[in-house]
This record gives sequence, C-alpha cells and structure tokens, in this order.
Amino acid sequence: MKTFVHIILTTLICFVIVGVVVQGIFLVIGPDYKEGKYTMTYRVHYPNYPKEYTITNNLPISISSYRGVNRVEKTHEEVPFKKIYSTETIFETTAPIEIVSYTYKETK
Repeated sequence: MKTFVHIILTTLICFVIVGVVVQGIFLVIGPDYKEGKYTMTYRVHYPNYPKEYTITNNLPISISSYRGVNRVEKTHEEVPFKKIYSTETIFETTAPIEIVSYTYKETK
C-alpha cells in the first residue's frame, strides 16, 4: 500500500513540475497578444451569392485554410495559464473567404 501511495505522489509531483516548466517556457517565448476589441468583417463567396458576417473577440481573430476547408477562428487564453492560447473554430466552409475589414480597439 505504501508503494502505491508513493507512486501516485511521485506521478503527481512530476505533473506539477512539468506544468510549471511548460508555463515558464510560454511566459518567456509565448505570444503577447493585447486584449481589446477585435472586430472582423468577412465575406463568404458562396456560388451566386456572397454573404458578409461580423465577429468580435477580446483576442485576435484569424482565418486558416487546410485541404480546401476555410475556417474563421477566435483566439482565447487557456485558464489558468498565462500566454498559452488556443483557437476555437467559429465558422467553417469550402467557399472562399475574404476579409473585408479587421479592426482593433484597445480597452482600458
């Protein structure tokens, strides 16, 4: 029983140490996004009828494409970590996407 508890505690301590090291690396070399109001208006060119959409977020918004699928993505911070970000796909289509406008307004 002592060995089992020792293995669990050792594993837990290793996870904590790895987490602290990864967080430290991202604090030094991770991106430094400014929070504010990001607004993107984009046009999706569907066959015979383009349509415009507007999206806002407090961190950057981006467009990506992979194997013919185009995506609009929002960036968000992974809680409780600092400077570790991930993206969430908001819109996905095979139709071409054009950015009409992209603005950033700093909030205080």
